[in-house]
Amino acid sequence: MSELQHIIALTKLHISQEYDPKSWIATDTETYEYYKDFASKGKRAPVSKPQIAQTQTTPRPVAVKPKPAPQKKQPSEPKSKSIPIERETLPSAPKTEFADLKKIISEHFPNQKILDFVPDDTRAKEIAAKWKKQAIAPEVIILHSTATSQERLFLENVARAIEIRFCPAVVMTPEEFSPNEKVKLVIGSKTEHAGATLEIGPVDSYLKNPQQKAKLWQDLKNTLQSS
Repeated sequence: MSELQHIIALTKLHISQEYDPKSWIATDTETYEYYKDFASKGKRAPVSKPQIAQTQTTPRPVAVKPKPAPQKKQPSEPKSKSIPIERETLPSAPKTEFADLKKIISEHFPNQKILDFVPDDTRAKEIAAKWKKQAIAPEVIILHSTATSQERLFLENVARAIEIRFCPAVVMTPEEFSPNEKVKLVIGSKTEHAGATLEIGPVDSYLKNPQQKAKLWQDLKNTLQSS
């Protein structure tokens, strides 16, 4: 390849990479006429194909081969059974001590009990599957009168804790509660009930003082465990 042909090839490559084939490049008339004349000279005259005289030939007879008889399929060999993969048994995780964490919790939260074992979740599973069974009558009633939304939420959390740990509990107003109703415990500021009762202070005091919450829970546990 000569140097001129090499330059032309590089120019074509540059143009194809920089410009779209359908785009137009602005140029002056003189340059356009020059390359137009150059392109027309570079075109070769079309070469006419030689015409072949057509001669009439007699068709030759074609021999038809008979179709081969269908072969019977041989039964395929049974696939080999897969070899079970033996899984390697992983070693048990080392036992971790939480002495430092327990010390921090006991210092900052002295009323918080720390368990060294996993609690039994049988009662929690029963509560989770309660929707499958008929409604269970509550055994603990928490009465409230003019509680705010925050106070109501606190009492409902107390009822939920009682239900998880001990027995079914519910929050209701004094108008909804019948004094003759047979229950295990009635909780409220003023209660009139023949059975066991637990008088509590204003709900607002428990929200302001976390130590009062711990005392309330301890009183609930003592009362329910003894009944």
